[in-house]
Amino acid sequence: MPVLSVDLACRSWSDLGVVLLEQKGPLIACEIIRWQDPTPPPVVELALRLNTLCLERDASVLMLDGPQAWKSEDNGQAFCRVSERELNTSAKTGLPGTVLPGTYERFVGYCLALYDALGRLGWQRLTTREQPSSEDEHTQPGNL
Repeated sequence: MPVLSVDLACRSWSDLGVVLLEQKGPLIACEIIRWQDPTPPPVVELALRLNTLCLERDASVLMLDGPQAWKSEDNGQAFCRVSERELNTSAKTGLPGTVLPGTYERFVGYCLALYDALGRLGWQRLTTREQPSSEDEHTQPGNL
């Protein structure tokens, strides 16, 4: 089962990383997908491109590396998990509209809008650590 992995770029559109991973016998093939756009497309266009790529390549799993949700106010920690603090990662989300540092608010908004756009195309956020059943693996679109 091919998997599309996407690392969302916060500084430059040229840093966007898109890779198709597929097991080929004992090895995992890695195909880097390159787009020639000089500027980021509108979020709906990127969602459509990723969805189309998954359909063309039969990838039912789409992994996105980027902020996925606003932090719950009852989580207990101010804005971040310990691992984020230790790794000095940016774009820590708080309540909706709150991002630390504030300069990442636009990036976080773009990421969240992308997740929502993919959701409107039928992709579902993974909500469990349980392995999907074999019949779930063959439905398109699949899991984020």
